[in-house]
Amino acid sequence: MRKTVYRGVDKPDQRCSKDKETSLSKCVTDYVENKINCSAMMIRSKKRKICSTLEELRQLLGVLGALAEMDEDMVYDETGCMHSCDFSVYEVAGIPK
Repeated sequence: MRKTVYRGVDKPDQRCSKDKETSLSKCVTDYVENKINCSAMMIRSKKRKICSTLEELRQLLGVLGALAEMDEDMVYDETGCMHSCDFSVYEVAGIPK
């Protein structure tokens, strides 16, 4: 197994976080939970009650659906969330690509 670490540069047209502890999925989860004031089972943090009413589930689907339609820049504009500038790629050594 070979690990290659890449370091990106935060540029106005290609945003990324210099914070190595950045988690895009955690940030988006927090955004969704704050927006609807409950948590879905599949993205649940322990901070909020589970969405259980029909209205909460409709709101959840609405927010998730809207985010799914956005490109990365739009998600950043809406949520303030961005991926880390640093990322790793893992490859099995000796196997041709």
